[in-house]
This record gives sequence, structure tokens and C-alpha cells, in this order.
Amino acid sequence: MFTLCRYIAAFFLLLRVGRVRVSGLENIPKGGAVACGNHGSFLDPVLLDVAARRRFMFMAKKELFKSPILGGFLKWLGSYPINRGAAADTAAFKTTLDLLNKNRLICIFIQGRRDRSGSITKPKPGAALFAAKSGAPVLPFAIITDYKPGGGARVIFGKPFGLDGETASPRENSELIAQRINELLAE
Repeated sequence: MFTLCRYIAAFFLLLRVGRVRVSGLENIPKGGAVACGNHGSFLDPVLLDVAARRRFMFMAKKELFKSPILGGFLKWLGSYPINRGAAADTAAFKTTLDLLNKNRLICIFIQGRRDRSGSITKPKPGAALFAAKSGAPVLPFAIITDYKPGGGARVIFGKPFGLDGETASPRENSELIAQRINELLAE
């Protein structure tokens, strides 16, 4: 069923943005990973799923799950809520680590919100914390598009890398992730 939905989403995405060019598919790990990248549109999760040809699990703000219809649809697609205002959302933390242990591909938009500035300037430390705690690699990606109808899009998956959870802080690791994403955005 998910594959059918992916084809339907690809069709509508093609109608909206036009041609989607993808590079770095060989960099997507077979096992679990924390995929981190920029986020400029509500279309980004669909774009990633279609581009990667592998199912992502998306962490999404809990407000999106308030509507029974939208919330149910998001859960069916594999998204799960996070309380962005909480000091520590232990349920989201546990869910993320469980999914990584099951070799799932988790997507976290590292700025925690949509931003069309073209660079990552204020990364949140959560993604780095999950990668360091689980030992899963970080898969950086960049979505390059103006989101205009027919404008086209590029999705670039960079080489996965591990984080030093022993000596580097989550803030330092998140800055490293942001640097790798920004390098892809500059391509």
C-alpha cells in the first residue's frame, strides 16, 4: 500500500514541482540512520520519500496530529509526534531510539521548522543527540528548489558519517551536521 501511495505522491509532486533530480542514492544506508536536512515546504517529506525510494519515518510537531484525519494519515505514513515546547519529550525520544534499533530511516529537519533561507543557521541538537546515543550514522541531505510550479527540484544525499558522542557536545555535533548540509546546499 505504501508503494502505491508513493507512486500517487510522485505523480502529484511532478505536477507541482516538475522534474526531480536525485543524486547520492548510493549513500543511503541499508540500516538505520538519522537523515538530516533543510526544510522549506510541507512537500519536503513527500519529496524525500519519492527521491530516496526508501521509507522515511518523520518526526513531526505534535500540533499536526490534533486533527483526527491529518493525524491518522500522518501516523499511517509513519510519522510520529514530538512536543517541541517540552524540555525533553521522552516519548518521542524513546520512539526514535526504538525505530533506529529496528534499522529504520528517521528524518529530522534539523532546524525544527520550515526555513527557505538556503542554509542551515540555527540547528537544534536533537538529531545529533539521537545519532550519538544510538550509534546510527547521520545521512545529510539537501533539497534544492524554489517550490514554484514547474521549477524543478534537486535532492542530494551526502555520505553518511558517525558522531563523537563521547567528547563532542550535542551542540557541537549539530553544528557539524549543519556544516555538511550547507556543503550539499552549495553544490
